[in-house]
Amino acid sequence: MPDAIPASRRRPLAAALCAFVLPLGSFANDQTLEVARSGGFAGASDVFFASFLAPSVNNAGFVVYNARLSGAGTSLATDSGIYRYLLTEVEAPVIAPFHEIAREDATLDVAGAQLPANSLLLTTVYLQDVQLNGLVPGAIGTFNRVAFELPVRSGLANGNTTIVVEPSGNLPGKRFNLAAAEGEDVPNGDGRFADLGGLNLFGVGQSGEVGFFSALNDTSAGAANNTAIYRFRSDLGMREIVRKGDNVDGFTLSGVFSPQMNSSGGMVYQASLANAGVQDDSAVYRVTNSGNHSTAVAYEGDAVPDGDGEFAAFSNLRVNNDSDIVFSALLRNTDGLPNTPFAGSSALDDSGIYLRRVGGELVEIAREGALVPSGDARYGRFADAFSGDVPRLAFNDNEQVAFRVAVFDTGHDESASGIYIASPERVQHVVRTGEGYEGGVLRSFEHPALNNVGLAAFIAELEVGQIAGDEGPQPLLRKMLLVTNGDERATAVRQGDVVNGEVVLDFVFNNDPGGQTNGFSDNGVLAYEVTYESGLHAINAWAPELTLRRSHGEPNLEMAWDDQANWRFGITPTFLHEVALDAATGVVLHGPAVDTTVKALSIGHGEAQRLMLGTGALGTINGLAIGANGTVEGGGALGGPVTNDGQLVVSPGTALSASGEVLNLWARSSSATRRNF
Repeated sequence: MPDAIPASRRRPLAAALCAFVLPLGSFANDQTLEVARSGGFAGASDVFFASFLAPSVNNAGFVVYNARLSGAGTSLATDSGIYRYLLTEVEAPVIAPFHEIAREDATLDVAGAQLPANSLLLTTVYLQDVQLNGLVPGAIGTFNRVAFELPVRSGLANGNTTIVVEPSGNLPGKRFNLAAAEGEDVPNGDGRFADLGGLNLFGVGQSGEVGFFSALNDTSAGAANNTAIYRFRSDLGMREIVRKGDNVDGFTLSGVFSPQMNSSGGMVYQASLANAGVQDDSAVYRVTNSGNHSTAVAYEGDAVPDGDGEFAAFSNLRVNNDSDIVFSALLRNTDGLPNTPFAGSSALDDSGIYLRRVGGELVEIAREGALVPSGDARYGRFADAFSGDVPRLAFNDNEQVAFRVAVFDTGHDESASGIYIASPERVQHVVRTGEGYEGGVLRSFEHPALNNVGLAAFIAELEVGQIAGDEGPQPLLRKMLLVTNGDERATAVRQGDVVNGEVVLDFVFNNDPGGQTNGFSDNGVLAYEVTYESGLHAINAWAPELTLRRSHGEPNLEMAWDDQANWRFGITPTFLHEVALDAATGVVLHGPAVDTTVKALSIGHGEAQRLMLGTGALGTINGLAIGANGTVEGGGALGGPVTNDGQLVVSPGTALSASGEVLNLWARSSSATRRNF
């Protein structure tokens, strides 16, 4: 661990949370909300949080995390739990934002059976990712489902673990649907579920679909058919997707592994083939969300799209919500790099990343040995059968893939690496070793997460100086969490930052190496676990403040609220965001066209700003603040409190209503006659 930063050198939080490209303003006032902290209340008067595992966050603003507990109300038999938090600050929601999903030793209702939970700290948990039509979840009393592997102390006849899912998105109690339990018969009667603990669960879909992998006992063919992949939905029951020993398109599957599932229940998995020959003994398969038929995506031995080589091995399977599939592959029989000093060396172009569209087209996304976008380096390995260093892919619904990869021929650093976002149309540089940032030089990166607006988030190390070491000067490194689309950048947290009154010592983000990226939503919200210098632990959620980003220098620039390209990071504001229109350039913003709620809205505290209300109601949770140079004009409805030091104008022939308190700061001055509401 790098040494602690002296207090004199610690950066204030506001300085840490800045963006590179904000044409309509200089810095954004990003928000970091503390979800939970060690020593904090954990649902009972004598039970407190002690530590956490890195959390997940979804688009509706829910954070789910595992926690170790302490206090007089705990013991070794009761010191863990699973918790959920809603990232809104509604004053009087129908439901409280904090909710205990399950507590060790508490009795849960699982399909009518009363099961006491065992240790939950290392339980795999999946949070349903489904939008709620722009409404604030807390205001309508709705949760998103959670699915998890539940170890139990008693109550199962032939095992100690179940896979469960909350039965609905409504107000939850400790009541769950049972997907599967160790010792239960499988749907076709050929075997019993076994060994459900660990990483068997791999997804929960928007309709409550649960995908899981299971070993099987007492099967008809013993070891030849004793593993399988299943999908469960409470209204459709259990369906066996594929089993070891199945015949698929003439091949006998000798193993099935690496399953992934999208939000509609569509799946992808890898299989080894018993009767395909030594050189062609694996394949990738897709399963539709409505059935259990497996369709081959790629076979070992298939030619790559440009004909230069064939697949030798697969890894890193990912499926998006359109059922497009991306994967890494080792290649054989390649031609090397023609017209370069490396011509003829097939070891320099024998891996890549490939996309199989749901319509059938196979596309090469990136290839080892190809030039990076800047043209001064080449990609290193995308898969390695020996080192185990396989760049973990992040895949979104726009056919974009984010990856970290080693690069060579840089001329200055043999250990250089970079992060890129690639699609069939283009490859975009995100960041590379040696680039300057925040007064230092970037040195290394961890695997990125990627959301559906093309925003990547990843851990980086920043060299900020040197310190004396036994073998000479050593780099002084600071760990940081970066958010960027390749054009705009922000630092969510950095070692030495003062966050919520504490100095950051270390943090954990996106630590699910075997599955889809976690801790990052399409709203740009990051959830991470942090350790402070004081020894305290916390779960934090970072959200970007949204500002207008498109500026051409003209006064009174006309812009549309509903055009996401107008907003910082390409994110249209939601109830999770504070929105600032207080830019240095005048602008007229039209909209929104649909009902919209934001966390807070500020306008007209810089140059003249005008918001021309659209057909959608505009609500704020923490209020609308109109500065002296701001104008809000139109008809319709404003929700939440309004503080007005500018102009609030009702357009002729319309009505403008405000459901919250309206405080007119200018009413005490002689200039009141020029305002209108």
